[in-house]
Amino acid sequence: MGPAGALPQPGHVSLVIFDLNGGQIIRLVDETKQSCTHWVVWDGRTASGFMVASGTYFYGIEVNTTNGSEKYREYKKIM
Repeated sequence: MGPAGALPQPGHVSLVIFDLNGGQIIRLVDETKQSCTHWVVWDGRTASGFMVASGTYFYGIEVNTTNGSEKYREYKKIM
């Protein structure tokens, strides 16, 4: 399973997985999405395809609406 979210209006979405030190593991999403509910699944691999160790990671999501009126940023822990 992975993060889910509903976009109230279309926008550019960036979703990144980080380790405890803030190092980027993988960028899962970096594109414009339409307004609706979206699911993203992370298979526990790095951008290079290697499995990460078990532990605590974080995801960061940033959304900029296509008309530029709103910006949203959130970071949450995943285990």
